[in-house]
Amino acid sequence: MSRQNGSDILSRVRRTGKGTPHSVSRRQVLAAGGGAGAMLVAGCAGGGDDENGGGTDERPSFDPDADERVDTALIEPTTDNPTNWQYNIYNPSQEFGHSMNNDQFVWYHMERDEFTWRLIDIAEYEDDHALIDLADDRSWHSDGENVDAEDLRTKLILEDIMSGDLGAVFDDVSIAGDHQVEMDLAGTINPDVFDTSWTNLWLDTRAEQYEQFVERWEDGESIDDIRPDLENYELDDIEGHGPFEVVNVTDNLFEMELVEDHPDAANINFTRWEVHRVGSDTGEVIMGNEVDTIRNFTAEEAVLENRPDDLTVGHLPAMWGMALPFNLEHEHVGNVRVRQALAEFIDREGVASSYGPYGEAVEAPSGLVGNIDGENNPSDAWTDWITDEGADALHRYDDLERGRDLLREEGYSKDDDQWYTPDDEEFELTITMPADTTDWHPIYQTVEGQLRQEGINADVEAVDDTVYWADYYLDGDYDLASTGWTLQNSYPYFTFRMYYIIDAPFLNLEEDDVVAPPVGDPDGDLESVDVVGLLEELQTTQDEAESVELIEELAWVTNQYLPMLPLTEINDTVWFWEDEWWVPDPVEESATYQSKWPLWQFPRTGNLRAR
Repeated sequence: MSRQNGSDILSRVRRTGKGTPHSVSRRQVLAAGGGAGAMLVAGCAGGGDDENGGGTDERPSFDPDADERVDTALIEPTTDNPTNWQYNIYNPSQEFGHSMNNDQFVWYHMERDEFTWRLIDIAEYEDDHALIDLADDRSWHSDGENVDAEDLRTKLILEDIMSGDLGAVFDDVSIAGDHQVEMDLAGTINPDVFDTSWTNLWLDTRAEQYEQFVERWEDGESIDDIRPDLENYELDDIEGHGPFEVVNVTDNLFEMELVEDHPDAANINFTRWEVHRVGSDTGEVIMGNEVDTIRNFTAEEAVLENRPDDLTVGHLPAMWGMALPFNLEHEHVGNVRVRQALAEFIDREGVASSYGPYGEAVEAPSGLVGNIDGENNPSDAWTDWITDEGADALHRYDDLERGRDLLREEGYSKDDDQWYTPDDEEFELTITMPADTTDWHPIYQTVEGQLRQEGINADVEAVDDTVYWADYYLDGDYDLASTGWTLQNSYPYFTFRMYYIIDAPFLNLEEDDVVAPPVGDPDGDLESVDVVGLLEELQTTQDEAESVELIEELAWVTNQYLPMLPLTEINDTVWFWEDEWWVPDPVEESATYQSKWPLWQFPRTGNLRAR
């Protein structure tokens, strides 16, 4: 990995609803939307010439010293009432922060495996010590006060309180200068872990708004005691220091204006950014040209096939996909051999096909990201994390007869195409999923059908999203559940940490219960594994060869223990109307789309322009 200089844990919504028509958190901001919002122009008719549309042409020129900005607004959708949003981004109830209102720490380019440091720079990084420089040219919109080291320190402490990835890499953090913090690291942190911990994060916590929680942390109070209060804390006033400032919020509109002295403003040739409240049919909204852009939307085939020429889509690896979590205390799926049997019965290729054109099956379920490329084709990039021998050893789970043998060995029996439990009762399982995240439904309905075809009475239960997360998944109360299988970081450590640390309470996973057979022998005797110890070693190793060995071992354990079954890996799809806007061609300049997220990065780099 390379560095370039550049001028959450419990919030499950950051892994939900990619492409679903609602808006919740920074990690999911404005995934889609869909009838009541104002239109810029009338919808166009006709079909696109190719998959990506065809509106791109020469980039409009813009010289901020000589040219006037186009007095227009870029419009994106939400189905929420913006007046219901509140602005503590750690409160999972209607929390909201717009990604153009604050700045991101770092951009990670997936294709080049490269970091571009934006709001911060790593001034020193050695042994168990790091100095972090914060840009000195950002100001809070509300009063013009400079964004400083106290704000950055606050963000780091809040990440620790929430057991976030970034909070896990340090033991203490102090002010080293007006725009510099010093981190006492939790050992000699693996550089890949340290760098990646900063991704997908914005500096969105002004110090003065969160000082009560910082003080409790400084006093040594347990983060388990502080966390619930932070999650319930409500902020009605939005703060920001990004290129757009919030100026108006109504039942149907979230309006921002350009901050002309922001460093990125020189690349932005338009004056406003608006979020409009629209209807729930996202395809209808985007096809009707009610909005100019959607950050991420997985469309139905009819929308794709009838898309006008100047409605452009670009793809980038989501670094995540859908999984089937298991309740590890369940009377049936709490048995590792039963989980393995179910994995043999589930055809991941069929599951991926049910999702649509932007999903691929996970080849070897193991927590390794890289099963799809930016052009929506299968990829073996997941094998880059381990040796060829390690990749070959991972079990693929595509053997129906092995699954049947595994169940019989555990006392299950099959009669007249029906499986029975060791207690001679029909084998029944419920798959619980959130009702509102409709693009997930075909995946779990396909799993249901495959298990039923095998003779297991599987039923899908859809419950309201808010109830699902609070009362089912986060409470560990389900047979089989639904969620994403990564935290959208490609480096394997973070997916393993999700399973064995972050989501362990929701999976009812006890670290002492983790078992696996010897490497390469899936039918061998199960042996206890110190999986948390392996994670700690991977977090702190400075040796690249050792990190590969540890990733390989953790991948094997995950491949066998299966706390959740990774099913699909998907691409995210960003949409732009090019009748009044210019963006890079998604085919000819596909590399520009390979960093999260184009919608937030393109304006800042001059890659989204008003015509």
